[in-house]
Amino acid sequence: MLESRDHSVEEICRWYRIPLFMVGHITKQSSWASSVEGMNLIFLTNTLWPLLVNIEQEIARCLLDNDEDYFAEFSVEELLRTDSTSLAAYYTTVLQNGWMSSNDMRRLENLPPIEGGDLYTVQLNLTPLDQLGQENDGEKVLASGAKCLVIS
Repeated sequence: MLESRDHSVEEICRWYRIPLFMVGHITKQSSWASSVEGMNLIFLTNTLWPLLVNIEQEIARCLLDNDEDYFAEFSVEELLRTDSTSLAAYYTTVLQNGWMSSNDMRRLENLPPIEGGDLYTVQLNLTPLDQLGQENDGEKVLASGAKCLVIS
């Protein structure tokens, strides 16, 4: 009778594509992921993401009538916060390529802004975007991030 009950929990989780650890059924551990972070990522990509995409498309079709000015989008960043390695790599990439400022990232992490944190930078010594192409100490910073010596 107890085995039947365990099997029922597993079948219900399988039907709804929910990992067993999320419902507190941890007698058997899956070997799909080696950490809770990995299991959460699997849950997001295999269970939630397809549902969220369908809901976004239906909102756009039924409620927004495919309006170009508005769109529906679920924010899943909170679910990815547990994957600290990927989050750190993401923040490093967006900071070094000028996609976000330090204060943009701090806002996502619920941290207060810092002075000078609204500056967008690129990878070359984190040069401000507005200084690309200008001369600094006889060197010119190119848009590619390379420096060249300016001889007059």
